[in-house]
Amino acid sequence: MDKILVHSTRRVFEARFQIAAASGYIFSGLLGFFASLWLNQIYRFGDQVPYTNFYNAIAELSLLDSYRAQYFHLTSNEPAFTLVMWIGANIGVSKIIWVSFFNTILIVLILKILKKYHANIFVIILLFTNFYFLVALTGAERLKFAYILMIAAALSKTYWRWIFAFLAPAFHAQSLIYFCSYLLSRTFERTPYFSFNNRFDVKIAVYALAFSVFSFILISFLFYTYVETILYKINYYFENNVFRPFSILNFFLLFLLGILISRRKMRLIGFFVPVAIVMAIVGPDRVNMIAYTVFFYALLTDNRINHPLALLPMIYLSFKSIGFINNVITYGEGFPII
Repeated sequence: MDKILVHSTRRVFEARFQIAAASGYIFSGLLGFFASLWLNQIYRFGDQVPYTNFYNAIAELSLLDSYRAQYFHLTSNEPAFTLVMWIGANIGVSKIIWVSFFNTILIVLILKILKKYHANIFVIILLFTNFYFLVALTGAERLKFAYILMIAAALSKTYWRWIFAFLAPAFHAQSLIYFCSYLLSRTFERTPYFSFNNRFDVKIAVYALAFSVFSFILISFLFYTYVETILYKINYYFENNVFRPFSILNFFLLFLLGILISRRKMRLIGFFVPVAIVMAIVGPDRVNMIAYTVFFYALLTDNRINHPLALLPMIYLSFKSIGFINNVITYGEGFPII
């Protein structure tokens, strides 16, 4: 009788906990939706100009013509992004409402993954006031959808995680860098066991092969996209023999903090190697957000994100978001050229 009572009590408690959690997600989602509406209403210039023009243009186009319009307005070719925006435009939903709907999904998924890895309240507050998070809600529209799918893949325990993962580059090709980082981190983490046991590890071979394939695709894409920039940089470095340490300071500070904090150091190194390679090709300014994303994810999944040192870059990025919000309110965009 006592066991039945205890079991019933536990089930009631779990049910109440699940209801409370669902209520928290709903409240956070609604709050995020209205915050996104406000933010995207005042963010009218800069990055939003071509995205808004694109959204308005495809409302009167077929899906095939919309793909052509994407390159004309955004100089990008990611097909899934065009499809999602074309659906919203053709059912007559305002762009701000349509984007805010997906911002809400992003917010809820972030909360779920933070809860899964037991992030404390300080991490939650700092992340939702993070400069890069605000950029994802506003100017980085294609990247936002890629983040949604990558987080969904990280949360999924079924074959759907692979579907989510492989769909992410169809929204933003930058996702390939994250895949390379993830695959190399798994390879680095398992490699010591391979050498000590002196046996063939199928999982290492699979991760290494997948890393090689994604790396080839990524390098091909970067070279195709930035061939002029790459050739210019190579020529510039050889002619001037210059090295600017301050331009890559943020990357190395994140890397050193990660090494200090992480318990799985080979895994963390694997996360950062592809980012360092991309940084050498296209420059540090384009990879700061990528570097911080892999830093945060590596520590979060290592259950080390609550470490005081991990909060330092988060505090800096939350402070940086003050200037971003001020620019949006004052100039109607986050990165005004004054």
